[in-house]
Amino acid sequence: MFLAFYAALAVALVFYVLLPLSALAGESAAHTRLRAFVTRCAGMPPLTYGDLMRHERAFATGSGTASAPLFRLAGTIEAMEDETRVWLRGEDVSALVDLSRATLFVLAPAVAALPLDAAARADSATRLDWAQLHRLVEGTRLLVAGALACEDGRAIFRATQAEPLLAVFYDEREKEPFPALIAGLRRGGVPKNRLFALALALGHALESIVLFAFGRRGVLPTVRTLAALAAFAPVLAVLPPGVALLAVARRLERRARAYRIERDLARFWAALRGEAAPCAHGVASPAGRQADARALRLSLGGVCLAALALALNAVAAFALWRFVQR
Repeated sequence: MFLAFYAALAVALVFYVLLPLSALAGESAAHTRLRAFVTRCAGMPPLTYGDLMRHERAFATGSGTASAPLFRLAGTIEAMEDETRVWLRGEDVSALVDLSRATLFVLAPAVAALPLDAAARADSATRLDWAQLHRLVEGTRLLVAGALACEDGRAIFRATQAEPLLAVFYDEREKEPFPALIAGLRRGGVPKNRLFALALALGHALESIVLFAFGRRGVLPTVRTLAALAAFAPVLAVLPPGVALLAVARRLERRARAYRIERDLARFWAALRGEAAPCAHGVASPAGRQADARALRLSLGGVCLAALALALNAVAAFALWRFVQR
């Protein structure tokens, strides 16, 4: 008798809860690794003309080390040498950059004027493949960090087996591209994970099959209604009257996102200064721990309000159905 409800509930738990949460956890872990990589790149010394000359002379005389030294360079693109290589002009030095295998990011220019810890900076860093860049123009701002190798007597930034190359395109109004990238790597309000969207789509399809299969088998109307409520739970939360609570929950999550960006930046600056001890998610700092605690409280409040909105709408829908049946 209750098989329809149990089947709909099981599908909802797997495809509306477990798989989306797994997708979000994987995306969060990937962003944590990227922020650690960006922090390490920010600690690399800036390339100077003296460094460039010493590096080229060392390789010309055969006295260079087996591993390429690590540097960073920010400036503007002077020219394209070929389809994958550009000349990057810094303050007092120019260097060749091979972007074909680089880890590429583009910082959204729309948030360049915002404070670094603004919630709107979340998801402002977009990762690209080299094939997606159709054309680079002279004067484009570019930041690179990685191994400075030598090819045909010339120094060149490029990715190696031991060291990936970070390349960030940013707006000229962005004074600090490294912290801006740290903030931009914080996940925003709309998940971009394909598994997240696929899980919801498959869940909706399976729930439709369940409702259709049990719709004509003598199942009690109350059981069919409960199964339908479980099937359409993602849509149910955005309907009145619970939508008001959901709006408050989203506002709390937005504030929590700002505190998480503040925590990420605190860990970034602490790691560069060497003032923090290692922890599971990077480095621990007093400011980072305080922002983390505030973000956790706000997130828990948002989750509770969202669950309350879903429960309120489910009760209202069930009560409306019972009223109509009279």
